[in-house]
Amino acid sequence: MKNIKRPVWKEVIAFATEIFDQDDQQIMIEIIRAYSEQNNEEQNTAKSYQAIDNALKGKMDTNDFDTMVSLVATLLRNGDPLTDQLSKFAADVLDGKRSRPTKRGPDPYRDFGRNVRLSFATEAVARKFSIARYAKGNNTSETAVDAVSNAFKCSVNTVTHALSSYPIAPSVIESVIKKLGTKLG
Repeated sequence: MKNIKRPVWKEVIAFATEIFDQDDQQIMIEIIRAYSEQNNEEQNTAKSYQAIDNALKGKMDTNDFDTMVSLVATLLRNGDPLTDQLSKFAADVLDGKRSRPTKRGPDPYRDFGRNVRLSFATEAVARKFSIARYAKGNNTSETAVDAVSNAFKCSVNTVTHALSSYPIAPSVIESVIKKLGTKLG
C-alpha cells in the first residue's frame, strides 16, 4: 500500500486565502479572460437570443430594457442590420407602445465575481493538494470546498453553488497558473 502524505489542513486553508489578496486583481482578470475564452461564441449567441426573446415576451425589467436599448443603439450607430425582433422592439419604443419598466429585477451578475473566485479557488486547492473537491461520498471535512469555505468565510453551500454555477475547466486553471505561476505556487 502506497503511503500518501496528507497535507496539513492549515496549509490548505492558508493557500486558499492567499489566492486572492484584496489588492491583487490580476488573478481575477486572468481568470475571467481564460473563463470567457472557455465559453464558445455559439453558447453566448444562444444565450443572447434567449434573453432577447424573454424580453420581448414581456419578462423584462429595467436591466433588460436598458440592455436592449443599448444593443439596438449600438447596432444602428454601426450601420448593422437589426433582427426582426430587435426592429419590433425599437419600433415599439419609438411609437410609445413600450416604455422602460419601473420594476428593477435582481442583478443576474451580482455574485458573478465572487462565484468565479470561489470556483477557481476550489479547483486550485484541489489541484495543488490533490484532495477531493467536495464531500460526495467522502467522510472527511477536509475537501477543497471546505478549505475555500473556511478561507472566504462563507458556507459550504455557497462554494458548492459557485462550483456548479461557474465550473472552471482544468485548461483555465493551467492557463492562469502559466501566467501567474509564482503567485499560485
